[in-house]
Order: sequence, then structure tokens, then C-alpha cells
Amino acid sequence: IPTKDRSFHDLAFLAPGVSQNNRWGLGTAQSVNGMRGFSNTFILDGVSNDEAYVGSTATFVGQDTIQEFDVMTHMVPAEFGQATGGVFNIATRSGTNEYHGSASVFYRDERFMTKPHFADEKAPFSRIVFSGSLGGPIILDKSHFFFNYEGHDNDTFAVVTAPRDAGSTYPNGSTFHSWFGKVDYRLGDRNFLTFRTNGYKEQGVNGGVGGWNLVSTGYDWFGSNKAFMGTLTSWWGDDKLNEFRLSYAHQHWWSEPYETGEGEWHPLGNKGRFWAPWDENSTKLQFIYNMTYLMRDHSLKFGIDYARTGVYGDMTNWSTGKWNFSSNKEFDPDDLSTYPWLYRQSINTTTEFDIPQNSYALFAQDQWNITDNMTLNVGLRWDYEDFWETMVGAGTLTGETVSPDNDNFQPRIGWTWRPFEGLNTTIRAGYGRFYDQVPNNELVFIYLNTVNVTGFLWVEGWSEYGTIPIYPTPPDPADFIIPGGDSNVDVLDAELQFPHLDQFTLGFSHQLTQATALHMDFTYGKASNLWTISVGNAPDRVTGERPYDYDAIMWTQAAICKSEYKGLLTRLEHLFPRGKLNISYTLSSSYDNLNGDPNSSVVYNSWDPMEGWGPGTNHVPHRLVASGHVVLPLDFTFSGTFTYSAANRYTASTPIDYNKDELLWEIPPGRERGDILGDDYVSLDLRIGKAFTFDRYRVEAFFEGYNLTNVVNYTSYSTRIDYGNFEEPTWAAPMREMQIGFRLDF
Repeated sequence: IPTKDRSFHDLAFLAPGVSQNNRWGLGTAQSVNGMRGFSNTFILDGVSNDEAYVGSTATFVGQDTIQEFDVMTHMVPAEFGQATGGVFNIATRSGTNEYHGSASVFYRDERFMTKPHFADEKAPFSRIVFSGSLGGPIILDKSHFFFNYEGHDNDTFAVVTAPRDAGSTYPNGSTFHSWFGKVDYRLGDRNFLTFRTNGYKEQGVNGGVGGWNLVSTGYDWFGSNKAFMGTLTSWWGDDKLNEFRLSYAHQHWWSEPYETGEGEWHPLGNKGRFWAPWDENSTKLQFIYNMTYLMRDHSLKFGIDYARTGVYGDMTNWSTGKWNFSSNKEFDPDDLSTYPWLYRQSINTTTEFDIPQNSYALFAQDQWNITDNMTLNVGLRWDYEDFWETMVGAGTLTGETVSPDNDNFQPRIGWTWRPFEGLNTTIRAGYGRFYDQVPNNELVFIYLNTVNVTGFLWVEGWSEYGTIPIYPTPPDPADFIIPGGDSNVDVLDAELQFPHLDQFTLGFSHQLTQATALHMDFTYGKASNLWTISVGNAPDRVTGERPYDYDAIMWTQAAICKSEYKGLLTRLEHLFPRGKLNISYTLSSSYDNLNGDPNSSVVYNSWDPMEGWGPGTNHVPHRLVASGHVVLPLDFTFSGTFTYSAANRYTASTPIDYNKDELLWEIPPGRERGDILGDDYVSLDLRIGKAFTFDRYRVEAFFEGYNLTNVVNYTSYSTRIDYGNFEEPTWAAPMREMQIGFRLDF
């Protein structure tokens, strides 16, 4: 199957129930059953591959290292947790008693691509991906090794779509180097030891540039990861299997900005210093013990899981100051309407943070073969994270420590039945409760913006235009901060709880012919306690008084949002004599009252959070993916993927606080949630190759094309009702791109 970026993430989109994550800020590109991107969990060889800071994957996994890959979207047993979205489970390759290896190279440049839709012209571009692997015996029948290296050399560019510099391109190249090593050792007949190490290093230029961000917002960026894992698998007798796993991973990201001073958010394009510099580290030490006990018709499995996570580093955040503009005109000293309306800067703050966290999990499950044609899987899981214990009272709404959320019990049940003899039909049903893990990104912001801060310089416009006429000179803190006075802060709700999902499933599989199988599942999921930001001490609408004896805004992370997902997930598989076809179709609805990820977006109405209920950003009514491959005569191979996704919905916003809850970006009067309809997404990717075999060597030359029909697929739209480009598209997926490559297997 052609995958442009050589990432297993792309393969996940082949499964029904998986769509593009259209919320920005945290997690990965996949939304499973309408949930946000950070609600997925990634398992690599039985241990967590979750990155703690933003909820993405911690370490790179090259396609040549993958032995098995599975995406679980429903009926997930109790041994898997910390996800209200999907479980992405990967098993890596091992060596064998024979030496085997591969080498491959992929190449494309601007001659193989169509000009990006929003660019004035094509800029110089090239991308080279090279990979090599080798596996074999160390000691025959006893010890084996497998090694892989993959590198990327990207001479790419970013496209600015903001009116100030629309259509301009800027180089944003990067380099990437990854490695993977694995050794297996058999200790007698009943013990098996595995050690794995992998990691990567990468760096790039002009990070953050593109779209609405001008080149002055750019920065050089760097990243690295190192991971180690050891596993001991032992049989105790003939009926007890024990698994011991120990892993450690360290991820490090840092950046160096091009600009100094204040940044500017502007309807015509953002400029100046925003995010950089930062220096972020994420570590995870994990120990897992599982025991499987085989007993007649039962397969009992028990497990414990402990992880020590650390997030530490240094982040600029608000310490350099930010200006906010609302005018669609360039700044004119003689026109007050073009001045900014807000300036925000943290004062006397430390930009350093260090947040440790412990997580604990227990589970027990039983796979019971009730009869020859009926199976019942029953399990119970418990998860606990001491997320709350790291937050002191100064970082909460009430000044009290957050109540521990330690009752996260998750019953799971799955039932399968083959009702007809001689017919390959299976009926299944299940229920499960699932608790999410929340990235530590939000805790970092609260420490930086509240716990470690002595005050905020928060200056809003005071003229008839709602502007700050002292621009571009930053305000003097002495003029705007009253000694001992309150300033706007970020806090946690002291009653905060982890998000959870209750999911019900009913489905069947039927073997239509010897070569064709149909799978259909209806899933219903209802999630509660989803995190977002509200004003926890909004003033009384009549008296104007604030609760909690605090005279400034308390931006409060609260578990006040909900979501509801209904989906019919259909998959058709057909085997050809020399190939295979898979068709997946998802008919679904995803409703919620969320306005984005918890670190960056606010609820639509602090007084009534359910006012924003409607089709969510990940509401995709129809999604069809067809993929397959076939081996042709003369050792030609042909494969491809066709994707159709119905348009997403977007919600209009305004900077005017109509309901007086002190939150901006609410839905304007006369508009409804999700009433901006985007455009459908259509893409066709194809691959054709020709193989040549010489003894034990196989060489393949191939051509791959992506979005070959050259359809313009818009991926974001302007939702600010006061912007001149309101409801217009602001970004598009890549146009047609092609690449050539060669691969050697032996």
C-alpha cells in the first residue's frame, strides 16, 4: 500500500471508525470514533509508546520494523487502558535462523509535484528516504538479532496563506535519522528474553511558519528520542505464562527563535516571537507484569502496570508578551481602530517546570469458551494517575488541592456466538467503560502561568475603539499592576475528574464466499468529563461580584464537556488468487460541546456549557476507503488506496462577549454550532512496481503517486466572523505528488 510519509499512522486510516483529527494542538492525526487525537494510546511490543507532554507517539516506528499492526476501535478487553479513542498495537520484527535483509530508497522533487494550491509558484523541493535492515542468527535456534536504520533528508518549503504575505514560500527543510535494534535469547525450553533499543534524531528550520504564521514567527527546532525495553517470557508448568516487561524512554525537543521581543496575533497574519525558545523533556519508566492461567475452558489473565513519567524543561510562554489585533487593516498611527485591543505578559515568572507523575493499573479478565460456538470475555480494569497530587492549592480554583480521582473502575464484557453450523457467521456484542489519560501540557501551563507567577500584565483597550494606543511600545508593568492586586490566572477545578467513555457494540461477521467476508458493527459511545477551559469565577450577571474572593479572571480547566458518537462500521474483504481488496465504510455522527483541545480552547458558554452542543469538528457523516494489491504477470505489482471523506463542519466565532461570561470566541447571535460546511475530501494513491529475482535476491523498482486526480482538498477555514476572509478556506492538503524508488530484499 502506498504511504507517502512511511508512517504506520497512515495505515490506521484504512480501518473503519478512524478519520482525520481536525482538532489542533495535542495528540496525533487520527480521530477514533470522533474522539480527540490525544485520546488514543500506542502500544509497542507490549509497553506504552505514548508521549506524556502532548499525547503523541514517543518514538518513531519504521514500517520495515513492524511485524503486526492492529487498530482496536471497539470491544477492547480489560488489558488495554488509558484511551477513550483507539488502541494502536504494534509488534516488531525479530531475527530468524536465516540471514535476511532489505535496503530501499524513495525520491521525489518539485518535478514530481503540482504547485501547492495557495502558493504563487513551486519552490525548490526534494525528499529522500533511505532505509536498511538486517536480521539473522547469533546462535542457531537460540539467539537472533534484527536491526533497522531509516533516514529522511527533506528540502521542503512552507506556504503562507495570510493576506500580508499570501502565496509566498519559505524553506522549512529537515533531517531525520532513526535506528532500531532487537536481540532475542532463548533460556532453555520455557524462558525467552528480548532486548530492544530504538530512537531518532532530527532537526529543521523555519518551524511554525506557514498558513497564518509569517516567516518572522519561525525558529530552528531539534528533537531526539532514546528508548530501551527488556522482556522475559516464562512458562511455569504447562498452564501458566508469565510476562515481565521493563522499559525506559526519553524524548527531548528544543528550539531557537529568529526574533526577539513581542509577538502579534493579527487577522492579516501573525508575526514575531511566539512559542520559541522552549526546551522540553519527557521521560517514562514502566514496569509491567502479566500472568495468563489456562484452565479447561477458561483463559484467565491478570496484570499490573506501573509507570513513572516526568515532564521538565523551560518554556517562554507569555514571558515575552503578546499583542492581539482585531482590525482587518494594517496598523496606522492615525487610525485608532488599527491598534491592538489586548496585551498580555507574565511578570516575574520562572520559565522552568518539572512535573513528575505516577500511574498505576490493575486488570483481570477471563476468556471463557462457554460452548464450542460461544465465547464470553469478562474483565475489570482500574487506572489511577497522581496527576492531582502534583498540583498545589495555588493552582486550583478554590485554593484547595484537587480531590484524588481514584475510583476509575472499568468493567468490560464481550460476547461472540456462531449460531449456525456449516455457516461462517459470528454475532458479537460488548460493553466497556474507558478512562482517558490527559497530557501534562495543561499542568505545565498552570505552573508557568499561575503557580510560578507573581503577576500578569493584562492590558485591554480603554478607548472608544477598544484599542491600546501606546502600541508598539510595550506597557510598563508599574503602570498597570496594582501591588497586591489580582491578575488573570490559569487554574484547575478542584473537582476535576478524568474523562471517561461508555461504549456499546453490536455486530456480526459473515463469510459470503470462500474468498469474501463482510464485517459490520454498530457502536455507540457517550463520553463525559471532557476537559476544556471556562471562567470559573465569572461575575454574577446582576451584582457583578465574583466568587472565590478573586477580582480577576480565573481561566479554569474543568471537566464539563460531553460527546456522543454513533457509528456503523463496515468492512468488506475479498481475496483474489494473487491479491486482496479491502473496503471500509463508516456512517457516523459525532456531537459534542467542545471547542478544541483542553490546552488552547474555551467552552462556548461558561454559564451553560451545553449551549455549544452540536456536530463536532470530528463529525464525519460518511467515510469510504478502498485499498488493495495484486500481483500481475511478469512480476509486476499494483496497489492503491482511494479515500472519500464527507465534509467536516466548522463553527463561527466572534471576539465579542455577548453572554458576559468573559469568554471570547463564542458563537455569534443568529449562528449555530457547526453551520459552516467545509468541502469533501477525495484522494487516489497508486503504486506500481516491477520485480527482478536473482537467486535469493529480489530487486524492485516502483512508482508511487499521491492525490493523482489532483483534487484541491481544503483542510481548514476562517471561522472568525470579523475577519475579511470569513468562511473562506485557509489551508489545503498537498496537490498531486509522485515519487520513484528501489528496494532490495535478500
